[in-house]
Amino acid sequence: MNKPLSEMNRDELVAEIIKLRKPATWVVNSYGELGVYAGGEYQFLYKGDSIVYNHKDADLKFRPVQKREFGETCTVHDHVTDGLYTDGDGWEPLPMSKFIAHMADDLEDAISFYNLPGVCYAIVEALRDGNVSKAEHMFTQNRDKFDRQDQFWCQRLTGFFSEAQHPTAL
Repeated sequence: MNKPLSEMNRDELVAEIIKLRKPATWVVNSYGELGVYAGGEYQFLYKGDSIVYNHKDADLKFRPVQKREFGETCTVHDHVTDGLYTDGDGWEPLPMSKFIAHMADDLEDAISFYNLPGVCYAIVEALRDGNVSKAEHMFTQNRDKFDRQDQFWCQRLTGFFSEAQHPTAL
C-alpha cells in the first residue's frame, strides 16, 4: 500500500505504524549481497548505496544472514594504519549510543546531588569512553560503597548493565 498518509483510514495508519516499528532483519540474497529488511522493504548493499529489487526478479531469493557468514569486517578500499582503515574521505567518528550517553549524563548529574561514591566519576568516564564492561566491573567491585539511600542508583545501574548486555538495547 503506497497511499499518502493523509488518504489512509485509521486501520491503514495503524498497520503502517506497526510495520515501521518492526526491528531490522539482516538478510542475504541469492546474488550474495548483504541486505536489510526494514519498514516492509528489502534493501541490499550495492556500491555504497542501497538497491531495491522488484518482484519481477523472480529468480532472486533471500534468507536471514547466518552466523559468521559475512564475518565481522568487510574489505575496505582504503589504507590500513594500526589495524584501522583511516585514509580516504567520509570517515566519521561513531557516536556513543544514546542509551549509554543518557546513563552517563544522569549519573554525572546525580553524583554531587545525591553524594554518590567517588567511584561514580570513573564509571561515568568509562561510559563516555564507550567501555561499558569496564564501567560494570568498577560498579560491581565498589557496590558496597553505596549507602542505603543510594539503593535507587544501585538498582538503576544494575538494570542498565543488564540491558547493556543486549545489543538491541544499545
